[in-house]
Amino acid sequence: MRTYITAVLIFGWLLFTANSCKEDDNGCPASFINKQDDRLQVRNNHAFGIVHQFIFHYPDTNIYNSDVIADDSDNNKTLASGESGRISYGRCWENIFSREIDSDTLLIFSYSLDTLNLKGWDYIVSNYAVLDRKTYSLQDLQNNNWLIELP
Repeated sequence: MRTYITAVLIFGWLLFTANSCKEDDNGCPASFINKQDDRLQVRNNHAFGIVHQFIFHYPDTNIYNSDVIADDSDNNKTLASGESGRISYGRCWENIFSREIDSDTLLIFSYSLDTLNLKGWDYIVSNYAVLDRKTYSLQDLQNNNWLIELP
């Protein structure tokens, strides 16, 4: 019985130690249980609600993924005026930039939530009804302490 209790305590300690790890070998947030990188935060400074969307294909500034805007997914979030939200990805932002963003430029669109709800996605696309379009390099995000402020 003592061996069983000792084994359970050792396993619990190992699990706790692995989960409390703050960074992996690349400096990315990681733990044994939760491997989400949630350093990136978006703050809505507009006087109204917005939806924002990340695009990894800069310099292409076309609006894509109308089905994604309908969801409150990892790629976009709905934010009320003055609200901030963290964006979590299953991969480290440094790895996303090195593997998926060839231009080293993350493009962020924001759209009026009222316009989206009242007029729909087709209106936004056909009229290019974009409130803000900002670009950030990995270095920009690091220098801004992973904070994106819209506008």
